[in-house]
Amino acid sequence: MNEVHRDYWDAFNRVGGETLHKHGFSFELLPEQAGSPTLFRIELDRRSHKYILSFSSHHVDFQDGVRIEEDGQLVLPPPELKRIGEGLYGYTDQSIKRMIDDLCRLKN
Repeated sequence: MNEVHRDYWDAFNRVGGETLHKHGFSFELLPEQAGSPTLFRIELDRRSHKYILSFSSHHVDFQDGVRIEEDGQLVLPPPELKRIGEGLYGYTDQSIKRMIDDLCRLKN
C-alpha cells in the first residue's frame, strides 16, 4: 500500500469509522489489483447492499475524486451535484466526513 492510500485509509477510519458502524456498515480495504496498482478500493457492506469506494492515487486521476458505486452504478456523488460543479469528494477530513454522511443517508 502506498503512502497516499495509507493516509486515506487512516483518515477514513478516524473520521468515519464510528459513524459507519453506528449506521450498520462494515468495511474493509480491498487488495490491490495486479493490473492497476494505483487503484485504491474499500468495500462497504450494509444489510444486503455492497458498495465500492474507489479512487486512484495516480496524479492524472485525482480530478475524478472519490466515488462510490453499487453494482457498477455510481451512487455518490449524486449526478445532479456534478452538473453544477460540486459534489466530487476529495481527500480531506471534511470531504471524507461529507461523503460518509451522504452514504449513511442512502435509502436501503
